[in-house]
Amino acid sequence: MSNLENLTSKILEDSKREANEILEKAKKEADSLLSSKEKSAELVKNDLIEKAKLEAESRKQRLISSAELQGRNEKLKAKQQVMESTFEKAIEKLSKMSKEDFVKFLKESISSLNLQGGEEILVSKDFKEAITPEVLTELKLELCKDDRNIPSGFIIINEGIEYNYTFKALANSLREELEYEVAGILFN
Repeated sequence: MSNLENLTSKILEDSKREANEILEKAKKEADSLLSSKEKSAELVKNDLIEKAKLEAESRKQRLISSAELQGRNEKLKAKQQVMESTFEKAIEKLSKMSKEDFVKFLKESISSLNLQGGEEILVSKDFKEAITPEVLTELKLELCKDDRNIPSGFIIINEGIEYNYTFKALANSLREELEYEVAGILFN
């Protein structure tokens, strides 16, 4: 029986040794796999962190750009309001010119129109008194019977065509030319 016991004992020992080898090999493979997965996870983590940093920086730059654009828009809006106010004040100042200066302005303005005589003039209420019968005769104009309320300046009516010399119309027609110059004076 001792042979049988020896044989059984040897088989058990071989089986234990083989089982230990298999376990050791499995443990090494598990450790290797775990290490590989940890490295892979670390790479993924680093990649995600880098992407998050890039996205955060990109978002930060977009927010800064948006804020700068909004700031420029607000500044531009404020400048436009100042420009508008400046033109309105200029119109207001023109509306307060003396009656003598108004007549002079009227004469200079219509000198380039090549009027035939008999045209009508519509004058703002502020300057109606400046248009005396003598001025009408000198300029060969008739006072318009139409009682439109124009804010400032005058309108010459010739056969249904109106030459608009209201101060607002004049300022608007010159505005594009003057804006650059006025902006230079105001903002530089």
